Amino acid sequence: MAQQEIKIALCGAGNVGGAVLELLTVNADFYKKMFDTDFLVTEVVTKSGKLRGYKDKFNGNIHTDFESIINNDSIDVVIEVMGGIDDAYKVAKQALESKKDFITANKAMMSLHGDELFKLAENNNLFIGFEASVAGGIPIIRSLSSKARIENISWFAGILNGTSNFILSKMESDGIGLKEGVKQAQELGFAEADPTLDLNGTDAAQKGKVLSYLAFGSKLDSSIELDIEGIDIVESIDFKFALELGYSIKPLSIGSHEKDRLILKSFPALIQQSSILSKVNDEMNAIEVFTKDSGSNLFYGPGAGPKPTASSILSDLFDIAQDNKVNYSKFGQGLMKISNDTFSCQRYLRLEVNDSPGVMAKISSFIAKQNLSIESVIQKEDFSQNGLIPIVIVLNECNENELEDLLNSFSNEKDLFKKIVHLRIFNPNK
Repeated sequence: MAQQEIKIALCGAGNVGGAVLELLTVNADFYKKMFDTDFLVTEVVTKSGKLRGYKDKFNGNIHTDFESIINNDSIDVVIEVMGGIDDAYKVAKQALESKKDFITANKAMMSLHGDELFKLAENNNLFIGFEASVAGGIPIIRSLSSKARIENISWFAGILNGTSNFILSKMESDGIGLKEGVKQAQELGFAEADPTLDLNGTDAAQKGKVLSYLAFGSKLDSSIELDIEGIDIVESIDFKFALELGYSIKPLSIGSHEKDRLILKSFPALIQQSSILSKVNDEMNAIEVFTKDSGSNLFYGPGAGPKPTASSILSDLFDIAQDNKVNYSKFGQGLMKISNDTFSCQRYLRLEVNDSPGVMAKISSFIAKQNLSIESVIQKEDFSQNGLIPIVIVLNECNENELEDLLNSFSNEKDLFKKIVHLRIFNPNK
């Protein structure tokens, strides 16, 4: 096989961009031997105009804007690790329009513009690699797209945000509060200075949306709104009750598809301690994929970090070298109706109520009026504070609308309920 050369423009030179450059530099001889290819980063775009890390071994050009690389016909592949949405979208679109293959780690940009970019790539006979956009070092994009071509996927459930999983893991194991968990995650580099998108579930929901495109053919544009709930509603006391009930609490993203109806949600969930997902701790990620033909398959690994993300980026680059390009536009169907309100599961309710006679009877009457039923109740008077007693109720399965009606009826009784915390219980096999 004749030796080939692939020239690369790297847009973004932060931690991930630096790791990409490092791996291509340190392992250049190995990659050349494995793929009969010289992978040459000839252009780097960085706002500061400076390059950290392997700058002494970089012999190419450094630019402060991406416009300078678009019309450079010598470039074969553009790798985008800039972050953000608008500039990343411009880079993606212009790279494809100028006949360059494109690789990205940007789940936010792909969740909004994926449909358009896949179609543009198809029209120009180009490849979009986005393995690094979901679950860091786990090869979930390649695995899921391969499985979706062979079997009909019924559902997936994943821990897709390493930051929120780390925080909940520490809250569970060390008994700390959310703020302390965030602080520890920031000190270890797992959380950004502003962790909002991790805590409120946006990051995980964007990744779930990307997976849903591959699994079910749903849209990657602005028409599908994210249905999210963040981990900031979880308190230390919830882990004590969850443990007593036999559960752990994890940040979960789920997708399921039946009869052209799509459910796509992200939320903190109680997961049975006997399940594999409950054992996924700290910054690790995992995705369980279920098909009727082969049952459950679990994908597990590091969900974040410069090196795992860079490794996923390089896997796309190596596919280009071997002409192993997937036409991802073929996955899109875009015909499904979003029906998140039909999502049905058991529910964990923590109600803080006044310590007075007949409270439990009143609560039971509210639940009965909504035609819902109780599976179990935990009442801990020794957990009382300021005259308020926490009562935990596990409701039997109900859908989102039924649950919302119940919570609204509770909210109208401000003298009785001083706090209402609701968490979903994920048990797909029940």
